[in-house]
Amino acid sequence: MCYIQRAVTNYSIDYVDGTIPISDLPIGARVVDPSWVWMFRTGDNFSGTGKEKPVSWIIVAKDHYEGLEPHVTLLAEELIGNYPFDNSTNRKHDYAEYGYNHWGDCGTANATRGLRPWLNSTGIRQNFTIKSFYRAFSKFFKKAVIETTLPNMEWENRTIYATRDQVFVPTITELGLSRYDCPLQIGSAYAFFAEGCKNIPQVNQGGKPVWYWTRSPDFYCGAYVYLVAKGGESHNIYMRDYAATNTYGVRPALNFKADTLVKNL
Repeated sequence: MCYIQRAVTNYSIDYVDGTIPISDLPIGARVVDPSWVWMFRTGDNFSGTGKEKPVSWIIVAKDHYEGLEPHVTLLAEELIGNYPFDNSTNRKHDYAEYGYNHWGDCGTANATRGLRPWLNSTGIRQNFTIKSFYRAFSKFFKKAVIETTLPNMEWENRTIYATRDQVFVPTITELGLSRYDCPLQIGSAYAFFAEGCKNIPQVNQGGKPVWYWTRSPDFYCGAYVYLVAKGGESHNIYMRDYAATNTYGVRPALNFKADTLVKNL
């Protein structure tokens, strides 16, 4: 059965005066941390205008990843901006001029932009400022984020490999959207979603639905990455396109310490 989105109570993270551990909240609850804000720009390559505000997170799973301390998985309710997955041009595969779909290596080689380093505020080649995501976190929020060992798969030989990330984008499998034409099963579905769901709610950016990245590679071509479509059409749940495309949205996820305190808004 598909997950049906219902009205839920919103909560605020309060590290000192909170009254409820975040792990006690139900799956689907929304939480915000008012100790930091993000500029939700709507242009390509994270450009243009936008609204500065706290990020609203959905609790999508609890203790989902093996080997971690007790945690909840948070997924951004809105897209935080548009950014390419990887815009390198010198990889050894067909269509190399259109980027690379390897999550662990994105943003390396001759790339000037890469989704993984942008989310985690890492990398030497890139001029990271407050516009990179992890760097925008408050010191309190950073302390509650748990570095996660993530399962990944290479597109050509389907070799499993792992990365360690503070922030990431989910796989098609984690979003509960696996289907016959996406055979790369990477991880398992979050409790918030259900396997076989034919329709998913639209995810907005600036009030408009936008396709957004996963970290699932297409196994036909090293430049293709799977995306979640705007939602609503059962035949168009997800698509794939070139990694270097700069018009698709970013919906980050992270794992958070289970004993972090929250209170009702």
